[in-house]
Amino acid sequence: ATHNGGSICIADNGDGNPDLPNLHINSTYTIAPGAPANPFPCTPGTRIHVSSTGHLIKTSTGLTNTFHGIENDGTVTAQNGTLSLDGPSAFDSGNNNAVVTNDGDYVAASGGVISFANSHSVSSQGRVGGPGTISISHPLSMAAGSTLDPAVLSLVTIGSLTLDGTSPVTLPVLNLNGGGFNPTFDTDRPVTATTLSVTAAGTISGGGSVTVPGNGSFSKTGPGSLTVTNSGAGPSADLILNVDATLSGGSMCVADSGDAHPDLPSLQINQDFTI
Repeated sequence: ATHNGGSICIADNGDGNPDLPNLHINSTYTIAPGAPANPFPCTPGTRIHVSSTGHLIKTSTGLTNTFHGIENDGTVTAQNGTLSLDGPSAFDSGNNNAVVTNDGDYVAASGGVISFANSHSVSSQGRVGGPGTISISHPLSMAAGSTLDPAVLSLVTIGSLTLDGTSPVTLPVLNLNGGGFNPTFDTDRPVTATTLSVTAAGTISGGGSVTVPGNGSFSKTGPGSLTVTNSGAGPSADLILNVDATLSGGSMCVADSGDAHPDLPSLQINQDFTI
């Protein structure tokens, strides 16, 4: 199917009937250049369902907002421009906040951006990645076994990524850009970030680590603090710098929250660190 003009509204009339309307995508559904900036403008509940055989593709340039929540058990792809997932897909606000888990893949093609602009959860079968950019401005949780492999991962404003599991992750570019807020990268996995750029504030937490390798780069610029800490009552994160690094703005705070866990956070400087 092709969406090349006008919008589709999937919503009930508030009659209280538990049988809610839905759009089920079981094959390829293309948001083409003729579609409006908001092709699904109605109820923010999870009313669109991409099945295991389904594929939602954005081919249009510019920004496309999807105010409906989208349950993804197949594939969602941004081929061009930015696909902003503005509806929640961790719970169904129109169905007594029923839990929603996404088993599918979110793929940003080269030059494309997928923006997680509302709460989402990805199961052990899911993937968030591709040769483009993944931007996170709201909570995204990824279960153990899931795949995280974007070319660029950016956590902005109030975005948070909770990454469970123990399997290693390699990220070519990891950006934390608080812009007056404090985005959080909460990882239990060992993460290698070839380029780690922190603009203003940001937090690295969880029981895992973030390592910048010798062929990489690290910078902390702008106001605000980069915090390395624990998550809840669990172990703490480590930031390991195997590269020359620069702190040219703000501060760095390496401290736990007093949870009494013996695994304390650390900053490990293995090359020149310039203040």
